Amino acid sequence: MKVILNKDVKGTGRAGDVVEVSEGYARNFLFRRNLAEKATDGKIEAHKHIKRNERQKKAENREDALEKKKRIESVEINIAKTAGDNGQLFGSVTKKDIVKQLKKDHKITINKKDMVLENNIKDLGTTKIKVKLYKDISAELKVNVIKE
Repeated sequence: MKVILNKDVKGTGRAGDVVEVSEGYARNFLFRRNLAEKATDGKIEAHKHIKRNERQKKAENREDALEKKKRIESVEINIAKTAGDNGQLFGSVTKKDIVKQLKKDHKITINKKDMVLENNIKDLGTTKIKVKLYKDISAELKVNVIKE
């Protein structure tokens, strides 16, 4: 019997897969737990259409991430903060400051959660920050902290 899985089932398949299983397994286990539904021609076609749209959407998101990566790596932002004579900042530069300055200067919007910054920046100078844009795409953003 062909079924379309609604959820991942260990040893059978992943959500959305069309698999062939025994009739008893389908009726007594998969259908009762709402893990699968019977695969009819109409449901299979609808499922293929949904999968095609998901693949297309992922490809578009990946292209957008690549474009954003080029834009981010081509710019550098300057953040002015008050600092002492030894180059130590009075305070620090946070992810929020960086996102705000990037949007203000270059009209590039990123989520602060996508930035990889262990600790806030506490010294003058240039720092490279990794920004995750997609699963396997990340960009390096140059941040110059200058004395105010």
